Amino acid sequence: KYFHSTSLKSQVVSLEYEDSPLSFFVFLPNDDQTVEKLISLLSRAELNKTVESMALTDVDLYLPKFKVEGEIDLIPTLNKSGVHDAFTSEADLSGLTNMKNLYVKKAFHKVVLEVDEEGTTAAAATAVQATFYSSRRPVTFKANHPFVYMIYDRISHMPVFVGVMIDPTQ
Repeated sequence: KYFHSTSLKSQVVSLEYEDSPLSFFVFLPNDDQTVEKLISLLSRAELNKTVESMALTDVDLYLPKFKVEGEIDLIPTLNKSGVHDAFTSEADLSGLTNMKNLYVKKAFHKVVLEVDEEGTTAAAATAVQATFYSSRRPVTFKANHPFVYMIYDRISHMPVFVGVMIDPTQ
């Protein structure tokens, strides 16, 4: 799917992951737009408006190959959310197991996103590109300057992963 957003001054393309409510989005700023300004404009309302405006379109898509890996320690976030006892000897995990004296030592979230000629993979999800034929000339989408990418959940209407490609030529 494709959309040219005048409010974001960007081209937007999406690829849906097979058998999944997730989509891979790329927001490519126009020549008169910076990626920093694009990020500042990308509110939840603007994102929802963009997603709703996406349409099946013939697109000549040029994306660089890239792989992103990251790991986030969840314990500080869980502590801020009020979850404390699970990480101490005072933990009561009896609802999960019969084992005594059990507590959580580490909690982390690992992300792997890979984009190549075959499409994009995120964890166990794979995006496929459907071809939509029309008599119109295809739109050219050439991600050869900084852009924003995200994995978006179409059920919760929320991004689950967001990144910025600073130099797609490397």
